[in-house]
Amino acid sequence: MPPEDRVGQVGDFWLSKRPGSDQWCRTWYDQGARQTRRASLGTEDFQRALQLLVEWAAGQYKIRDATPAECPLAHVLTRYWSDNAQHKPSAPEIKIAIRYWTEWWGAAMVSELTLDRQAEFVAWLRSKGRSDGYVSLILSRGRAALNDARKHGVITSAPFVPDIETAEDRRQKTPIGRPLHMREVAKLLDAVKSEHLWRFCVLLLNTMARPAALLDLEAGQVDRDHGFINLLPAGTRQTKKRRPCVPITKTLLPWLGAWDAERTAARRKAAALNQPLVDDTDLYVSYHGKPVQRIVTGWRALRDSAGLDDQVNPYSIRHTLGRELRRRRVPGDEISLMLGHMPVGLNDTTAIYSPYDPDYCQTAAAAIDDYCTEVSGMMTVRRLVSGRQALRVVG
Repeated sequence: MPPEDRVGQVGDFWLSKRPGSDQWCRTWYDQGARQTRRASLGTEDFQRALQLLVEWAAGQYKIRDATPAECPLAHVLTRYWSDNAQHKPSAPEIKIAIRYWTEWWGAAMVSELTLDRQAEFVAWLRSKGRSDGYVSLILSRGRAALNDARKHGVITSAPFVPDIETAEDRRQKTPIGRPLHMREVAKLLDAVKSEHLWRFCVLLLNTMARPAALLDLEAGQVDRDHGFINLLPAGTRQTKKRRPCVPITKTLLPWLGAWDAERTAARRKAAALNQPLVDDTDLYVSYHGKPVQRIVTGWRALRDSAGLDDQVNPYSIRHTLGRELRRRRVPGDEISLMLGHMPVGLNDTTAIYSPYDPDYCQTAAAAIDDYCTEVSGMMTVRRLVSGRQALRVVG
């Protein structure tokens, strides 16, 4: 730790308070005037003041090739947020995790992340009622920030941040989002009142995709000639959460056609009237003409309207279909491909060309169609599968 009068030191700047004031100040020593200078940060909260100091210092100079003893952990965390994490779909969750790191570690240098101190950090998180699964997630965010700083030459090395969960622990965990009974799926679909949620649900049921992939899905990712959807947008790279190519089911095909026709008609009408487009995107899921960053709020309202419990989230559909396909004796390799898991024996190069095979995941597609037909028969407000798929949802 720095001396008490230089708490939160970042480079030549630190935090202090003026006599009689509770406000934290950015503080430095003016060599020319031989005086200590202060500039108020406008907050009494130490963690907020430290964050403001680090953000300000990061804008004044770049830390490069610093040893762990020379680099404040707060700088690593703040840099990771501003340069990387804030643009991710999981940004809200990352921001919360960074807040936990900053609150406990304060002005610590990267070198202070010893295994003993990390164990104390974990104990503190548990004392706040955080589950081991959530603690593991918080640790992973800090680990990512440290590794990113090392990768980009901010620090010369990053300390080891061990996980508290083993691979076996993760395998034994209940999936996020409980699976649904067929009648619950029908109730959920019947409760949909808005167009963007209807599209989202139809796509979920027919692709088994992760929610984020569907919020990014554009018309250009649909290959009608070969009958598949590439869930990976052009120009992006695969990550651990692989976005696969999935077949276009018979249930989904007419819905895609209706949505594409609607988009084309809207553009022609706007051009004829010389008016701006309300929705100028090629996204299949949008809200009032804008991309949907997160579906959480709309989903909660839908779930409550359907009378379902809070364990039901968009991943519930994915897990439901995974079980249904297994129950309907779909080959394991096809289920893995649909879920974005690379089957044993399939490499990246082979995976690129597999969707062009006419039989690609067709057993899975047929099983999804059968399931959708059965769900549609239980619906009372509208039909998922019928001769009237193009009927627009009101709202």
